[in-house]
Amino acid sequence: MHTKVAPQKRRVQWTPYLFLIVPMAIYLVFMIFPTLYSLFISLFQWDGLTNERTFVGLDNYLNLFQSDPVFRTAVKNNVIWAVLSEIIPICLGMALAVLLNSKKRGFGFFRSCIFFPSVLSISTIGLIWRWMYDPNFGLINGMLKAATNNTVSINWQDPPEYTIYFLIIAGSWAYSGLCMILFMAGIKSVPETTLEAALLDGANGWQRLTKVILPQMKNTINIVLTFTLINSFKVFDLIYVMTAGGPARMTNVMATWSYYTIFRYNDYGSGSAMCIVLSAILVAGSLVINKLVRMEKN
Repeated sequence: MHTKVAPQKRRVQWTPYLFLIVPMAIYLVFMIFPTLYSLFISLFQWDGLTNERTFVGLDNYLNLFQSDPVFRTAVKNNVIWAVLSEIIPICLGMALAVLLNSKKRGFGFFRSCIFFPSVLSISTIGLIWRWMYDPNFGLINGMLKAATNNTVSINWQDPPEYTIYFLIIAGSWAYSGLCMILFMAGIKSVPETTLEAALLDGANGWQRLTKVILPQMKNTINIVLTFTLINSFKVFDLIYVMTAGGPARMTNVMATWSYYTIFRYNDYGSGSAMCIVLSAILVAGSLVINKLVRMEKN
């Protein structure tokens, strides 16, 4: 006869969960709770100074799109920033990664110089470019005046609707170096044997890049696309330092306009509604990018 052996109870390993307690608590306190509280506040009309709150439901969201022209300008600027940020830093970063992905003498210095802006704070970059754009004492106008005998200069805030493009140039300068480093890491992850096989098959440089290297860099491209998209929509300090949303409120994005709505005009309901709309756009954009990359892999 066979005797049945009672199954041993599985011992639960609690150690990993104990290590997760502190980071989860921090995440809940500083991320989840503020988001849920903003969602709650967005349903009320509240000045933030008194305890009187008037429930208005979705009126704050409707008013943003129906009766707030600055918000519509901010959304348009965010879309322009997102599109150009997905083009300029990524294309420039990829080109630099391909050109400088070599152990040739001096390339390390150029890589360091290009990556250096990425380690600076965005506020510092804003101050640098505000000086460079200065119409009287800036570096750009100084070079133009020196080259044209004081006949050509640029006022980057005139007309106001084009100022956002000058800000995008500054932001692209800040993020191109990081894109370059990420792409270089992706290129180095491609096996040398694969590149050698493509070379033996007669593939030129462009064919090796498009047919061999890029298809094996899907994860890196996904990271860079998501990173640039998130940064393009949550941009705040660069605009705050360089223009503060001006001139004529034409360089506001959703982050800056929600900040001014809450802390300057004491409209916590509308400002919180903007934050929720911005969060929803970021989540949707990240999901779309991940979906597209996953479809391309399959």
